[in-house]
Amino acid sequence: MQANGSHQQRALEMPEIVTLILRQMDMGTLLTSQRVCHMWADLIRESKTLQQDLYFLPTIHEDNKALRYRNSLLAEKFQFLNSLVDLNDEHKYAFEGSRECEWSDISLRNLDLLKSATKQEQYMRPEASWRRMLTHQPPLYTVGKFDGGSGRFGTRWTQSKSPEQVNGLRLETLFYWIANLLLQSECEISIYIGGSLTTDVKHVHHGRSTGWRSREVNGDWDRMVREFDLVLAQKFPFFGSCWFQDSDGEEEARKPTQNESILAQIHGLRQEMSRILHGLDFESYNEGSDHSI
Repeated sequence: MQANGSHQQRALEMPEIVTLILRQMDMGTLLTSQRVCHMWADLIRESKTLQQDLYFLPTIHEDNKALRYRNSLLAEKFQFLNSLVDLNDEHKYAFEGSRECEWSDISLRNLDLLKSATKQEQYMRPEASWRRMLTHQPPLYTVGKFDGGSGRFGTRWTQSKSPEQVNGLRLETLFYWIANLLLQSECEISIYIGGSLTTDVKHVHHGRSTGWRSREVNGDWDRMVREFDLVLAQKFPFFGSCWFQDSDGEEEARKPTQNESILAQIHGLRQEMSRILHGLDFESYNEGSDHSI
């Protein structure tokens, strides 16, 4: 028994064998295995393959058509990642010649970091691993924003783009982009993964508003989800409905949305958001309107 234990010990000290063992682990176990000993921590940190398995380093593909995989570990902790609409999913969008975009509201409910004060403190550390993790493999590099709304005089929309994410889109950036948009105004957000699509995307489904079904907005939207790896779609309420008046004609402060109430629980959010997003502003490149309503 002692000899067998000695052999096992020597095996676990051989980098090649340890690497093979580590490659069989799920992401959560692999991440925490760095605490076993310095040798394991060094192996995981210095192995390109293991760093790719942990979504710290991007995998390399020749084109943009490779199937992207969501970071499963992050999706458990930041469940809004499960609401991203992947327009490349041929099983879900197996329509002949076209596909219809569904609207999937991004909700910040069930954030793991808000389950306790201790967890929030751990998540908000500058060195927390979630900040550096890619949201997908292969990574998302180009990000656009599509926003607008409908009113009694028609529909209007704006298309914007961010600086390219040269090392791939990290969750820290995406999370603070989403938080920033949700805190700007009373709006809803849906997020789409685009890129190399095999069929036309006929229209954006923005609830009951028929104004979004015009040919002009369809064309701009279809081109955008082909050009960008990820598109943040921002829907504002009916124009003019962002504030209310009481019986005396005075403006009433609107109630915060559920997402705004959730974000208010994160200590120091606005200061950190300003720091993280510095230099990552979206630049408008097209504005459109349709007055056919």
